[in-house]
Amino acid sequence: ARLFNISEGGVAMRSPVKCTVGEDIGMEFELPHSKEPINATAVVCWSDEEGRVGARFLDMPSTARERIQSYIASQLGEYARVS
Repeated sequence: ARLFNISEGGVAMRSPVKCTVGEDIGMEFELPHSKEPINATAVVCWSDEEGRVGARFLDMPSTARERIQSYIASQLGEYARVS
């Protein structure tokens, strides 16, 4: 799968595998500029015919959540500097 949106609460992604709303899924992904994977359990909240899926995190180590928060803050900072 390829993530195209991430928040502290979940992700939106393109999945080559059909996902069903309500299904629990295991995830492992890396944030840009990081080699340490993040492992999480999520539940599928929505999916469409084009393979896009939205999932809400259910379980994730607190250190992983902190890394996501830091990544988002860094992206917002870059956006603010560009605008």
